[in-house]
Amino acid sequence: MDEIDELIIRYRDGFLRLDPGLLSSIWADEDILYSPAELADPITSKADLGAYYANVAQLFHDVEHMNVFAVRRQRLSDDVVVAYFGFQFRAHFVSGPLQAVAGRASVVFRRDATGWRGVHYHESLTPRS
Repeated sequence: MDEIDELIIRYRDGFLRLDPGLLSSIWADEDILYSPAELADPITSKADLGAYYANVAQLFHDVEHMNVFAVRRQRLSDDVVVAYFGFQFRAHFVSGPLQAVAGRASVVFRRDATGWRGVHYHESLTPRS
């Protein structure tokens, strides 16, 4: 397992545990562009991304399932890798109903002096069958 695999596992585990700190640890301190499917505009700062994760963690009280699968990578340079994967998330809202989503995500990871960190995220939800 390498550093990119570990970051993707942190992404999965962060949502599985609803842990904003673990999720935030994946990302670079600056030059972030994070575009989840439910937001009209991307998040562009680490502070705003941390607030987004904290809000997500407060929306749910029980995660039944979080899976990341079919991970593919493309190395763009020695210091830039794009990862693409599918995900499935199922959790109960604090207000009660079960929310199940499935989608695809692309993440650009950049390596600097501190190691690999995410700098760009885009997700799209897959239609329900």
